[in-house]
Amino acid sequence: MKIHRAPFVIIAQPRSGSTMLRRALHAHERVCCHGELFMKKKVQGHSFYVPGLHWTEKPDALLGRRDGDFTDFVETFMFPRRADLSAIGLKILDEQFFFAANQARLTDLISGESNMTLIFLYRQNALERFVSRMIRRGKLDLDEAQMLPAAEFEAFEKDSIDRMTQIYKLFPAHRRIVLSYEALATRLELTIAFLFGALGAELAPVTIEESKSAPRDLSALLENYAELSSLQLPIFNHDTDDNPAAMLEALDGAADSDRLTRAYELGRQFQN
Repeated sequence: MKIHRAPFVIIAQPRSGSTMLRRALHAHERVCCHGELFMKKKVQGHSFYVPGLHWTEKPDALLGRRDGDFTDFVETFMFPRRADLSAIGLKILDEQFFFAANQARLTDLISGESNMTLIFLYRQNALERFVSRMIRRGKLDLDEAQMLPAAEFEAFEKDSIDRMTQIYKLFPAHRRIVLSYEALATRLELTIAFLFGALGAELAPVTIEESKSAPRDLSALLENYAELSSLQLPIFNHDTDDNPAAMLEALDGAADSDRLTRAYELGRQFQN
């Protein structure tokens, strides 16, 4: 396919900070990061103007394009060759990758583009992620403590880790960056500066939207918190060289005026 020279994909677990990451990258004037273009029945978060496609028609029109002529959708609406953009990407949730209509076409697309950067985003604290998802879906009452089914939690996390691991192993020859939600949140500006470098964009001020979610005391929210916290859950195994967290942690003692520049340079080295 004839696509942009610097494509990237964020492959993320739900409720792991992918929206925050996507918006922070998209805030760079020379980086476009679409939202979720591969939901089952809609295209959400397409992020630049396409001549001839009116914004009021965009969701339905893009769905038809995506599920019709996929090559044209990729070249025209996802990764067009635009000189004004240093990098173009999108985010895909792990479960969306395995929708029946998606897996083959996404696997073929990524496999065929050896220069595509894959950013894997997961959450180390699986219980916080599960609770966040339950709250988002209206299945957890915040006004009183309650029991959460341990079996459902275990199955939920196992399925997600299996999906992330499968996707990760599909593309061993690609440039892969692995981020945890916790590491991202701890050094957010440094991580974004690193990614600007890794994606080939210029160093720019980092813009972070304020989080809309407040920390919660899960021990007060869940009657069986101790049981859920003690479960032995699978972990996302990946090559340690793909994880920039340790490199960025080493910058904690650097002067504030120098840290973003050094994080960016680490990203440039990672790109090479």
